[in-house]
Amino acid sequence: MPGAPLQLAETSLGPYLLWIAVLIGVVLLATFGILVLRRRLLEAPSARRTDAGVMDELRALRDQGKISTEEFDAARKRIVARIAAQSLASGLPDAPGAAPARPAAARRPAPPGPAGPGTAP
Repeated sequence: MPGAPLQLAETSLGPYLLWIAVLIGVVLLATFGILVLRRRLLEAPSARRTDAGVMDELRALRDQGKISTEEFDAARKRIVARIAAQSLASGLPDAPGAAPARPAAARRPAPPGPAGPGTAP
């Protein structure tokens, strides 16, 4: 009918809003799951904890007589050398026998000692 006013179809938005909310929830859950998975994959196990476990196993093998003391010492030295190399590479000062990593500009000269008799000014 040419003169009749346009009538909009009466549709309920309820089902559409429900599905939009469900989709938003799925996206949020997937994002959270990906973040948790990413954190677990990128979080490397502590090398020191792993090396401590290896050292415990080596001690047990030595105590049981399955490896000799020389083999134990050789394995221990390799582990210590690896830890030292990793610590030096990452700039950590706690490597066995390593000096603290400080830039030259941060080093301060020792303060002068008290001037007493017999010391040159």
